[in-house]
Amino acid sequence: MNIIDIENISSFLSLAKIEKNLKSDSFHILKIDEFANKQLQDMPPFSQDFFQITFSSGFDISCQIDDKNYKHSNDFISFGMPNQVFSLDMKKKSSKSSGYIILFEPHFIKILNDLFKKNQIDQLFKVSSEQVHFLKADEQKKFKKLFDDIYQEFDKCTLGCDIIIQSYLLILLQETARLSSTLTKNKSTFISREQQIIQDFQALLALDKNTLKSSSYYADQLNISKVYLEEVVKKTTRKTLSRTIKLKRVLKAKTYLLQTPLTISEIAYKLGFDDASNFTRFFKKETGFTPSKFRAQN
Repeated sequence: MNIIDIENISSFLSLAKIEKNLKSDSFHILKIDEFANKQLQDMPPFSQDFFQITFSSGFDISCQIDDKNYKHSNDFISFGMPNQVFSLDMKKKSSKSSGYIILFEPHFIKILNDLFKKNQIDQLFKVSSEQVHFLKADEQKKFKKLFDDIYQEFDKCTLGCDIIIQSYLLILLQETARLSSTLTKNKSTFISREQQIIQDFQALLALDKNTLKSSSYYADQLNISKVYLEEVVKKTTRKTLSRTIKLKRVLKAKTYLLQTPLTISEIAYKLGFDDASNFTRFFKKETGFTPSKFRAQN
């Protein structure tokens, strides 16, 4: 089974076999119990080109995001980025279980950038951050109310509903930012030039699904010199620029090995290697394991 590339929200609803009228090409919200225990168990691993926010209360959830496995039964809110690979299995624990999934296109969130600081948005959604926030009882009630309000507004979708939904989403993001220990410890909204470069560089990496570009390509896209990008990456991450790009390629390789039955040769081809032997040498050098051994042990 290969990884399904979901290009838009409509395609996601079709894959999940959810009989819902698509009211917007850029935003959708659905209740988890409308398809948990049924469609999600049959869905193949998938990668989506849009953002996702999940609220879960009273569900047993088994989820794999790229090369990481997560199992949750506590109440939580989580964030998913475009181009991450997901495998999901959700089961209701009781009749009181409730949950929502919000889906929205990248351009939708740009509307909020003037009100909700860009660096805070990046903190919530970037791959390297903690993408799951567990909720206490009072927090669960607060977030459930927010998701309920968004769902009800989207369901009736009368005049001006898009503005109201954007306002609710702004509140949702801000309330979640308060839960983040990183943002709580650093209440300043100032973001340095170097921090902005790193965030933009990571966003470019996230856009590349398989075959990553050269160091010069990313520098050109950021409108800075390759030397300066190398300095900023090394100073901020303590890794070289080439090493950072390689690690992203390793992550993609691990994801294919763990979430698909593709052969080593097929994975090598998808990642841009000339043949399986070159891919095997690359993977073993970076991880200490051959692709076959890594797959067998995980």
